Amino acid sequence: MTHRTRIRASASTWATTLLLLPAAGAFAQSGSQVQIYGYVAPMVDRISVSGTTPVAPANRPSMLGAGAYGTRDGSVLRMQSATTHFGFRGTEDLGGGLQALFQLESGFQVDDGNWTGGAGRAFNRNTRVGLASKQWGTLFGGIWDTPSAWSHLGFTNGIRNPYAGDSSSIFVTPGFNIPHSVTADTRTNGPGDATFNRRQGNSVQYWSPSWAGFSFRLAYSLPEGERTALNGTRYKPTIFGLGAEYAAGPLVLRYVYQQHKDFFGLAWIGPNPAANPDVATATVRDAKDVNHRLIARYEINRNWMLQGAFDRLDYRAEGVATGGMNRYARNAWSAQVIWRHELHTVWANAGQASDGQCSRAGGATCSTEGLGARNWALGYRHTLSRRTGVFASVYGVHNRASGQYGVFPRSSAGITAGSRQTGLTLGMEHAF
Repeated sequence: MTHRTRIRASASTWATTLLLLPAAGAFAQSGSQVQIYGYVAPMVDRISVSGTTPVAPANRPSMLGAGAYGTRDGSVLRMQSATTHFGFRGTEDLGGGLQALFQLESGFQVDDGNWTGGAGRAFNRNTRVGLASKQWGTLFGGIWDTPSAWSHLGFTNGIRNPYAGDSSSIFVTPGFNIPHSVTADTRTNGPGDATFNRRQGNSVQYWSPSWAGFSFRLAYSLPEGERTALNGTRYKPTIFGLGAEYAAGPLVLRYVYQQHKDFFGLAWIGPNPAANPDVATATVRDAKDVNHRLIARYEINRNWMLQGAFDRLDYRAEGVATGGMNRYARNAWSAQVIWRHELHTVWANAGQASDGQCSRAGGATCSTEGLGARNWALGYRHTLSRRTGVFASVYGVHNRASGQYGVFPRSSAGITAGSRQTGLTLGMEHAF
């Protein structure tokens, strides 16, 4: 989901930032460094949609109603900006091998000038302040990519832009029109509560040094107090994540475990109001959602790279009334090959999401028939300079009869069950 808000009533914010820049320059003269950086990537997408399931099949999955079928998504021609952003980052030498560090980063839409990544946030992307040491690692607080989001950055498609036909159409989402990535501080009682690729606020993270190629990171998002839902449930939404990496020559392995406590992501699988504590009649008490992810990358030689990924999403809720869905889990895999030669990069990937498994309170039968999907992509990038390139990609998502996976950001109002989407993207990217 892409959040936007007009760049207005923000003059004081930017005035403050600009006033800080002379001070930053002074720090640079006393052992500190400040950098202004950014990335701009306008893209034109043509997305065609066909093949939606016209009526609910007799064996439709337990969590989808008849309204999920029949309405055809509109095809679309659009310009979008994906991960376009700019920011300020810097360090200060504190002596003894210790540094203070900061980063302030904002995402924006190059096509219309709007903010992205969270309405009303001046710095809506990775933003932090902390301490770093080669011996002891890095500790910081702020808003930052969770380990699940970090792991996906290791599964690239040959360009800096991760949304030009990459694996995210099925790999990082359970379908059901749940967004592929979100920026949030806490539970919002919306579909993004089921998303693991997050830029999470109220976060404290620790990154270890590297020992013989092994390193890890820990992340914890604070609940900032207890909350009371409409059904009377008291809860504290928290996120804990562990990301581990082993890098040895041409081989890189990443594993992630990420747990969401009391985000009630299961409420948006379908959706499933029986698992939503903000439905007054729901009896659900607590919830735990978990993501396991494994990514492998191997550089065969200077021209060829292979990548593979496995992703498991598991949503559970306790106290759901008899007959209501209390668990859904699904697996997905993706594979990719990248070829590089001089100024040329070509990539191809394919993946599949399973129908998954579900259960209902009281032991009633729970069906996930037809919820899976497949995706494919082929892309090319031509390098114009070290910082600039142009690219093109074609890609497709083929849902089974009840699947609701799709390209990101989503086209039109959402993904109708059973749709087939085919896209063509032309774009340019420039980093500074």
